[in-house]
Amino acid sequence: MSSVSAAPRTVRSAPRGRRQVRLAADDLAEIVELALASPAPSTLAVLEKIADHDGDGASEVIARVLGRARPSPRTEVSGHAVRRGIRIERTVLAGNRPLTGTPTDARIRERGTIAVVGAAGSGKSTLIRWMAQERSRPLATVDLACDDAVDRLAEGVRRDVAPGMTMALHNAHTRGPSVVAALLAAVPRECLTLIETTVAEAVPRTDHLITMECPSVDAIEELLRTEFAELDPREARILAALSLGQTPRTLAHGIERARRFAASTEVTEARALRTVTQGRFAGSPPGRRRTAAQALLRDGLLSQRAVSELTGISRDTLRRYVV
Repeated sequence: MSSVSAAPRTVRSAPRGRRQVRLAADDLAEIVELALASPAPSTLAVLEKIADHDGDGASEVIARVLGRARPSPRTEVSGHAVRRGIRIERTVLAGNRPLTGTPTDARIRERGTIAVVGAAGSGKSTLIRWMAQERSRPLATVDLACDDAVDRLAEGVRRDVAPGMTMALHNAHTRGPSVVAALLAAVPRECLTLIETTVAEAVPRTDHLITMECPSVDAIEELLRTEFAELDPREARILAALSLGQTPRTLAHGIERARRFAASTEVTEARALRTVTQGRFAGSPPGRRRTAAQALLRDGLLSQRAVSELTGISRDTLRRYVV
């Protein structure tokens, strides 16, 4: 029997308890955000009821997420001129180059029409803002999910949009090609018009089509090494492979969660990122696991045994990938 006395349970488990509480709060926030994807009024009512009656920690998390989710009045957008459903930004700040979708030919960013098609979270809005920033022209934005009539929106476009501006039509799939065509007819010449949609059929014929896909392993690796300077290049490549199939929005949420986890514990941000990435990967479907395994085998950074242990795919199956 060991002669080493055990540390008091309260002292030994305190850091672990704080980590568990923090992770539970993160999970609760993620659940609330997913629930708010439903526009039904009953969703908000239920969450508000929970916030009123649950404990202080859950109440604070829910209240903050509800505050972020409620849209501000359309006529009170700080820093922007808003009239009749149109928002004008004189200076566009978009940040770094998007992970995917950027046109290689700069000429198509000058004028004409481009349909930007992709699922929610695939980076369509980020790409549109980056292209507007690259043109160094004012950005006019119309959200077609608004309640304004098409003739009123078209009138606003003719009045407020000047030649040479960048024009962005968001949520085109909520109206359909006839409404989009009516607005395109009102856009002045020499403009670049970007049409954001989740369904290509919702947009009339355009000069160009950009389909947003999930970032490649190279793009994800570059993102992780940029966000976490202390991250080992080999580990960055492995974590990038495990993140294949995720949208830019999901990747950004994972990075933010890793930073919150590191800030509330004694682990480094690099280790926190590894924990978050492996946690998400554990719930991945078989197809995503196979994609990650194939990428890891191609890079040759891990043995077949290590890839099998990391991805949960048998070594016999991995051998078929090598062949």
